[in-house]
Amino acid sequence: GITFVADSAYIMVCSSFGAMLVPPSVYADQSLSYDSAEFSIDVPCEEDLQDGMAFLQEKGWFQAGACVLVEPEDVCFAEPITVILPVCSTATMVLRSEQKGGWEALKDVRFISGHAVVELEHCCNLLPASRGGEILEMEATVVVKPEPGRDLCRTLWTHLGCDDCKRCYAAKRATYLAAGYTREPR
Repeated sequence: GITFVADSAYIMVCSSFGAMLVPPSVYADQSLSYDSAEFSIDVPCEEDLQDGMAFLQEKGWFQAGACVLVEPEDVCFAEPITVILPVCSTATMVLRSEQKGGWEALKDVRFISGHAVVELEHCCNLLPASRGGEILEMEATVVVKPEPGRDLCRTLWTHLGCDDCKRCYAAKRATYLAAGYTREPR
């Protein structure tokens, strides 16, 4: 994995979906009035997921990691935050949702030990992708959380034979199970 040493003034936000380093100037900015509890990395809404998948399909590209929402969404910062995402070994880029709609490829993405490291000046949805190359066989697992009147479902995808995907899958699955999801639909 990756080890980061940050000054104690930095906020480090971690989840099974990634990690974020927030510089002190960002959360100390009085015009924003954000604190560490308001920064998170989570699953975006279903509409944003579908929009990202449609964009990939239109371009002929492939998903190479979980689509995530970095919050607080649509807030711009004077100093960039650093986001570290687990990605598939096939990842060649990271896309971000644009404030005006649509998606764009981020410049200066670093890929290190199964992770993508990006710098953002505003929070948004992030989607690791691949322009092509070797197409790996995929496996899907559906996890379900029973709710009154309906069940919430999430699909966990993993490329077979990719150690990076296996590690990401295990962490995401553990997060969902801890949140009350079960492995099998009822």
